[in-house]
Amino acid sequence: QKQSLGKVNKYDIINLEPGVEYTFILKAVSGVELSSEKNITAQTAIGGTQVQEVSVSENSITVKWTKPNGYVSGFQLFINPNDGNAQLPLSVTSSILQYTFGGLRPGRTYTISVIVKAGAVSSDTATRQFITLPKAVLNLAATTDWTDRMRLTWQIDSTSSQDSFVVEYSTGGGSVKTQNTVGTATTQVITGLKPGA
Repeated sequence: QKQSLGKVNKYDIINLEPGVEYTFILKAVSGVELSSEKNITAQTAIGGTQVQEVSVSENSITVKWTKPNGYVSGFQLFINPNDGNAQLPLSVTSSILQYTFGGLRPGRTYTISVIVKAGAVSSDTATRQFITLPKAVLNLAATTDWTDRMRLTWQIDSTSSQDSFVVEYSTGGGSVKTQNTVGTATTQVITGLKPGA
């Protein structure tokens, strides 16, 4: 497409497609005469994406992302544990819009990032944090030596990380009550119980 620019030394070409490489040719005009041409090849920027949660388990996180308008050659995925070393980026094709990161540790925070690629051009990084599910406690036991209270004890799975615990309790058909533990203590006394209930 030819355009006459007049006597200017810069010009904005609009309505181009994102992520596409264009070749621009420039010639000077004097009357009906044209100079030899100069050309340059440049690529438009590519739009970014958003990271969305699909599912989270003890050992995996599944995320999805959107494909922006324009030319997209692929995506780069990153997952970084907050308490460990960053992993090498993973490259996937433009047709893949969902991925499951496996082999993760329970109860840990992970930062997942996605970069859109259009050849050599990269988008801004889309980033989101996720926390894998902690593992269930082990060897839960109740001490029933009192009439109005009960002591619960348990053990923690050594592979799991957690901030605290929540205890839910009820009698048959009664409302559910909750108590939060202090930190990662592995014992909790539940008071205000009905004798024999």
